[in-house]
Amino acid sequence: MPLLQRKLTLLPSSGGTLVADNEIVCSRRGAIQGAVMIEVQEKRLEQYEASAVECERLALLTADRSRQAVYEHLAEHYRYLATSFREALVMHEAALAKLVN
Repeated sequence: MPLLQRKLTLLPSSGGTLVADNEIVCSRRGAIQGAVMIEVQEKRLEQYEASAVECERLALLTADRSRQAVYEHLAEHYRYLATSFREALVMHEAALAKLVN
């Protein structure tokens, strides 16, 4: 749509400035995508933690020492992934907070 034909809307939250309708749609779409991304990140973190617990359980149940060592190593790796992912999320949130402020 050409610039001169865009519909402009006055938003109360925009400090009295006019905002193009397509900018409003993009803002809403970004909020929805952000919410979906948070869900995906939380699900991934839960998967890492669940995998760690499962590997720890398998390590306790197996009688074979070599398999026990493998499961313990996998559990340790999944714990590391969960911890690293959680730290990355915290850093990401802090970076976003700086951008907003």
